[in-house]
Amino acid sequence: MDAIPIADPRDERVAPYLDLRDHHRRAQEFAGVRPTFICEGAFLVERLLRSGLGVHSILVTEQA
Repeated sequence: MDAIPIADPRDERVAPYLDLRDHHRRAQEFAGVRPTFICEGAFLVERLLRSGLGVHSILVTEQA
């Protein structure tokens, strides 16, 4: 997976990560991408990448 830098927080690619606690918004953003789950932290992201599951996207900071 190639890294794509995002400099502007208003970039439309950030939209799926906004209001993640809002179940209805999340259902709209990820409609058709099932099952959908969210993980946080380097350990869980590494486990996800090793799992063989399809990954829709990953948002990380440069330090990660």
